[in-house]
Amino acid sequence: MSSVTAVLLLLFAGCSDTNNNDNPCGPDTKWTGEVKDNFLYSETQSGFKRIVFEDINTPEDICTEKHVTATFLIRPTHNISTANILNISGKAYWGGFYEKETELTYQQANDTWYGSISNFGLKEAFPNEAGWIGLQVIFHTTPEMDENYINNAILSMEIEFFYTQEPL
Repeated sequence: MSSVTAVLLLLFAGCSDTNNNDNPCGPDTKWTGEVKDNFLYSETQSGFKRIVFEDINTPEDICTEKHVTATFLIRPTHNISTANILNISGKAYWGGFYEKETELTYQQANDTWYGSISNFGLKEAFPNEAGWIGLQVIFHTTPEMDENYINNAILSMEIEFFYTQEPL
């Protein structure tokens, strides 16, 4: 029985959700960013335009021993039509070579576009140091739209990011 227990302990060794002395990660953290006023760039591509907003204050002290999750919540103002928004994506990128993107789904009951990039790891990009992440909201619109249209059509562009801090 003790050899089975030892094998199970080895399989599940690593960063736990508790903040005990054996935990190589710091405290669990929920970071929230608002990207509405952080226009990055726009580009026209084959009949549509990509309008990109990015939060420039994302965490840079991420423990890479645990996976992380980013959730995107976009709420319209109802001041102008959002019919020219073809779709909205949330994007996470890290380490210069890694990225994940998800298309947000409109939830009529909450009047919110919602999407999540769940349970992804940064360890491959940052094997011996704390990690960082970039988070973007990307609007695919008709070509005549611009960032001013988005700012008038959207009330908020919130990103929640759940991670564990690198210990001090």
